[in-house]
Amino acid sequence: MIVTPIEREVPMRSAFVTNPKPPATKLQRMKILEIHDQIAAEAIKQIVQPTMAAGGSVGDVLVLLESVVSGVLVVTIKLGGDEKVLDLLFQRVRLKMAQLRLGGISTAGEA
Repeated sequence: MIVTPIEREVPMRSAFVTNPKPPATKLQRMKILEIHDQIAAEAIKQIVQPTMAAGGSVGDVLVLLESVVSGVLVVTIKLGGDEKVLDLLFQRVRLKMAQLRLGGISTAGEA
């Protein structure tokens, strides 16, 4: 699934160790999205396939994912910015999972 540059903007730039600025041109934004899609697909393969091939479980995959997410957050988020970023991250994970699993079905409403 490709996410548009607008959807990728993070409203809490002050939480980050560095203050990333969005790319200046549409071409730069498109290149970053292309790189993101390539890296994400490869990262998923590197996390899931070797773990399962070694006899690991889905739980083992999730523990590895937890380590990766924690490590990325530690090196990119300022001390004290964790909660805001975690809230946004998991809100977006839930949205992305709904989009991937449900496609065009509306996700509005309550479960």
